[in-house]
Amino acid sequence: KDHLFLDALRRFSRLQSVVVASVGLPRHIAHAILSVPRLRHLQIHYSLCLGSALHGGLTRASFPTPPQLVSFSKTRKDFSPHPKPNLDEGWLPVLIKSTSSTLGEIRLTGKEVPERVFHKNDWPHLRELIIRSARPVLRHPRSMTMLSVRSRVPNLRVLKLELAQHAQTERIPFWPQGWTPGFPWPDLEVLTVTYSDPDDEFLAHLPHTPRQLSLCCWPRHHILESHQKWASPIPTATEMPRILRRSTSNYPNQLTHLDNEFDSDAQDSLLVQHIGTSFPALCFLQF
Repeated sequence: KDHLFLDALRRFSRLQSVVVASVGLPRHIAHAILSVPRLRHLQIHYSLCLGSALHGGLTRASFPTPPQLVSFSKTRKDFSPHPKPNLDEGWLPVLIKSTSSTLGEIRLTGKEVPERVFHKNDWPHLRELIIRSARPVLRHPRSMTMLSVRSRVPNLRVLKLELAQHAQTERIPFWPQGWTPGFPWPDLEVLTVTYSDPDDEFLAHLPHTPRQLSLCCWPRHHILESHQKWASPIPTATEMPRILRRSTSNYPNQLTHLDNEFDSDAQDSLLVQHIGTSFPALCFLQF
């Protein structure tokens, strides 16, 4: 089966991008896709592999020659769980680990984000990392902090950590107490973090390079609040100026884009005044 499907794919001599929109593929088809010689961009909507005993799973031995991926995306169309058959989620860390030397862009959505992969591999070309997760990965106090991968990901330009938290959980700071090595990405241009805490030191250590900053919730609070029973520890308008001051504490701020999600209170007007005074280069503002 493998060679027949692969031979068919090889007829597309210029094929570089593949989108898998189905809910999981048999292993021989997944293997054939990953063996396409010119494959550079792979997008998965739900899962790459079915996980039944009939189809088997995907292992590192499934593709002895790793695909030379430049971008990889595994997304989910919405926040709510999607009805799905038995899927093999073990393929995700296998694939990402095997392509770490070439990937320049990674977009991941879901509970199964393999955070430890980022600590055990080098990512010399990775410039864009976007993670949306239904649990607070990469900043849980029992997990290795995202900041510790600084030497593994030296060229990061875009970092979006859209990590969901329920209202009954405490906001977890990104900057560990006593962390001394400094901010790991001196050329960062775009930053998104969710559920910022006024006492978190993370923004106070930003370099002067960011042009786009998003301090938001995920899922977006104003959307899900009207559609399902979801509540999150969204910062208030009173807290937000304290959070924003940290991003301007070390350098004259050159932000041109600001996405600012907060819970309205009596300090709304003061917050808007603070934004206007603190960010004179602002061209785009979203509340």
